[in-house]
Amino acid sequence: MPHNPSPHPRITASPPIVHCSLSIVHSPSERHYHSDLSIWLSVDPMADKYPSTSPYAYCANNPVMIKDPNGAYGVIVLQEEQNRDIVWRGKVRFQLHLPGKATLRMTYYYSTGTTAGSLSDEQISYVKDNIAGNFNPLVGQSISVGGNKYAFNYQIDFVAMPDATKDDLETAARNTTYRSKICGNYIFAKTLNDVGEASDIAMYLDFAQIEDKIKTNDCDGQTPTHELGHNLGAYDTHHGGTHIMDYYSPTKIRRDGVLIYEDYPNRTIQIQDMQNIINNPHYNNRINIISW
Repeated sequence: MPHNPSPHPRITASPPIVHCSLSIVHSPSERHYHSDLSIWLSVDPMADKYPSTSPYAYCANNPVMIKDPNGAYGVIVLQEEQNRDIVWRGKVRFQLHLPGKATLRMTYYYSTGTTAGSLSDEQISYVKDNIAGNFNPLVGQSISVGGNKYAFNYQIDFVAMPDATKDDLETAARNTTYRSKICGNYIFAKTLNDVGEASDIAMYLDFAQIEDKIKTNDCDGQTPTHELGHNLGAYDTHHGGTHIMDYYSPTKIRRDGVLIYEDYPNRTIQIQDMQNIINNPHYNNRINIISW
């Protein structure tokens, strides 16, 4: 008696289903991609940069997280969506990028030699040390931008230009760009009615006044970092003399009928200052966050 594969005499077994596929070969940027196998049919032209990955692998075998727009290199999709530049008045000031860093990016030009506004070695060292002393403690601290957390970092470069004029410095600053946005600034030494002044691109310092006022406790020496804050778009504030953007004005008091100055504690920069510059509505009319 022949074997009946169906337990019910009136129900026959279903015919087998044959799976057919049509392999499609795509050719982005002259590389051939086999969609059925998810591989390239030609060697990655940048294979030497990825020795641990097969030169035929598409997106390092991870097409969910990575895309390959031109057949040459992979782009992390999440990274493309979350990279941002903080731009103030057309100038890049912060870069937000994976793996979660918010980098303050600035370049300062200054003149050396005998031209007006030039800085001596001692003066530029004072500026560099003051800025580094304020920003180094902030590195790695957390900044929140748009609901995402970033670790703060900074890249502030100083470029000497022998015998440069003020116009030379400004031209160099405006020609220094990142992603077509200005990221240059300049430092100029001059006689002022105050220890320092700033615009969105320039820092003016009266070194003679700074030195004299430090000696009389009428200045805490934090002028370079304070003026850098103005370059970032911050305003003068009044928080009792402990905030880097506080306008420094020591308390005048009388003791035994003599008018003297009671020195404030040194102003310091805080991570909240960096976050305020990016997020505070106080600056929103002047700062944009753009994607790249």
